[in-house]
Amino acid sequence: MEPDDIDNDQKPEPGSPELDLWIAALTLYLGDARRCYEGKTSWSAPAGPAREALQDILSEGPILRRLCGFAGVDPHWLYEKFMESLPEMANFGKTG
Repeated sequence: MEPDDIDNDQKPEPGSPELDLWIAALTLYLGDARRCYEGKTSWSAPAGPAREALQDILSEGPILRRLCGFAGVDPHWLYEKFMESLPEMANFGKTG
C-alpha cells in the first residue's frame, strides 16, 4: 500500500501539528517493537502490544502501512531501516 492509498482526504500538511502527531505515534510504535525485540518492556508497554508491533513491522503489516501513510514515510523503507538497526536482524531475509 502506498501512502496515496490511505483513505484519508485530508493528509496533514508539512509542519502541521497533525503531522507531528502521526510522526510521534510512529516513533512510539517503533520504540515498542524495539523494546519487545530486546526483551525490555515497561509497565506502559506490556508485552502483548509490543509483540504485536514487532510482528506487524516484521511483516510490513497494516498498522505500519497506515502510520507511515499518515506520517508521509515509505513503509518498506522504514522496515528496511528498522531491520538494519537491529544487529542480529541486519541480514534477515537477504540472500546471496
